[in-house]
Formats: sequence, C-alpha cells, structure tokens
Amino acid sequence: MKMVQNGNEGLGPAERIIQTLLAHTDHMVHNRPGIVEVDARAVTGVKWSFVTHKTEEGENLPVVYKRHKGKPDTKVGSLWKDGTVRVARTKVGEYRKPGIFPEVATWMYRQVAEVWKLDNEFSARWASYAYGQDHRDLKVVLAAFMLCQSRKGDPEQDNGEIVRNDKGRILFDDDHRDVGEAMVLLPGAKGVRYMDPKLLLRIRDLLMLDEVAAINRELGFGRSQRAAFLGR
Repeated sequence: MKMVQNGNEGLGPAERIIQTLLAHTDHMVHNRPGIVEVDARAVTGVKWSFVTHKTEEGENLPVVYKRHKGKPDTKVGSLWKDGTVRVARTKVGEYRKPGIFPEVATWMYRQVAEVWKLDNEFSARWASYAYGQDHRDLKVVLAAFMLCQSRKGDPEQDNGEIVRNDKGRILFDDDHRDVGEAMVLLPGAKGVRYMDPKLLLRIRDLLMLDEVAAINRELGFGRSQRAAFLGR
C-alpha cells in the first residue's frame, strides 16, 4: 500500500494530509526539557528547542539557556514561576518539562481525524499499514484514534431499520476498533518497534490531553462532555 508520492500531483485530499504528516519533523514527545516559542513557519505555529536552566549570581530567577550540539549555549531569558520564559517582562516562550508536546500531538490527531472524515475505510487501512513502519509517534496517534472512532461493529441500518440478510440474520458494520487493538497487542514486524509499555502509556497520555478530548467530543466519540474518552 503506497501512501506517499513525490509531489502533490495526483494526490487526493486524504493523501495530501498524510504527506504533510509524514513530512513533519518535530517530535510528539521530548525526553528533555525545552522551550516552546511562536513560529509562524511551523504547521503547529510553535517550535520546541532543548534548554537547560541554572541559578546565577545576581539573578533572582533561574536563567534559561538553549543547548546547541557542538556550539556554546545561548541565553534566552529568565524562568518565571508561571513557567514562562521572559526577557525583562516580555514573554519569549514557555518552559516545558520532558514529556508529550501537546501542540504537535493535537495537530497530528487532528490530521488523522480529517482523513477519517474523508474516508473511514481508508483511515483503517492506513493505520494497519503504518503499524509496520518505524514511525512511533504516528503509530501512537493512529492506534489511539482507532480505539476511539465510532465504527464499532453496530448493526447496519437503512432508514432506521436494522438490515438483515436473506436468512434473517442481522448484518453488522465493521469494527475498526479491532485495528487499534491489534496495533496495541500484536508484535511488530522484524526490525520495527512494537507497542512497548512506554508507547501504550503514551496512547493514554495523548487521549487525556484536553485538546484531543475536545476533538473526540466534536466527532461524537464517547458520551461524556467532560471526561476524556479512552476508547476500547
């Protein structure tokens, strides 16, 4: 199943979204502290950079420095108690502890939701295909979405009437939650990372984000208007 082509020519709406997702380079999870700054060039509107902070003589607040591989650290500003990084009183960014990057996570989940709205069947096949690829962030997002989406094997209906076959047996819709469950439970292909405990917890962390929970409510997944929906 070929998901990416060179250029946008000949691509449908769903394929264009997938190509944009695969071309995105920022990670959904960072295991080091960072600063998040506004970046109009990024699809998420922000960018993350690795930082450290330390107490310096004559400073009332910790000083934040950007870390650069093979280059000296550069001073960014002071870390305020509210988690903002400021120069004098001007906010230049937000300090983030290691963990999930909500802006990127929400953006990725939204892209998957857009593909699902265009073609439910295609999104399920995409998730199955992606599990065999070594893209951990995307696998987490797709597994989480498939566990929550609303194609869950309900009886098929036609104008409100349950559909039966010529033998009188009820016909049931496909249950695409099975795809998400398989992604969680089955071992990965040789040389491809499977869903280890860390990635399983990441699925929960993703679905617990307020912004992701809002997307699920918007799509009618789950019943609660307050609690996050964790799917199957």
